[in-house]
Amino acid sequence: MESIGDARGFISAAREVAPAKPIIVIKPGRTEGAAKAAASHTGSLTGSDEVLEVAFRRSGALRVNSISDLFYMAEVLGNSRGRRDPA
Repeated sequence: MESIGDARGFISAAREVAPAKPIIVIKPGRTEGAAKAAASHTGSLTGSDEVLEVAFRRSGALRVNSISDLFYMAEVLGNSRGRRDPA
């Protein structure tokens, strides 16, 4: 995710979807250096990381820091969603 254009819309939609379908977000620009690199690559600002972190938490989105973390999170969620303990 590069940025959130409509923060209220994103949070509202994510709150509806996240309980049934987890939303995993990888967001560049956590550090000042990363934000500069993202801006030079995309030509846009990434936005305040603190604000986005709050938006992700409030919406139920799960934030990861790397591509490998994204795949690990997807694997964990894929293996645990909808399973019940055998009785």
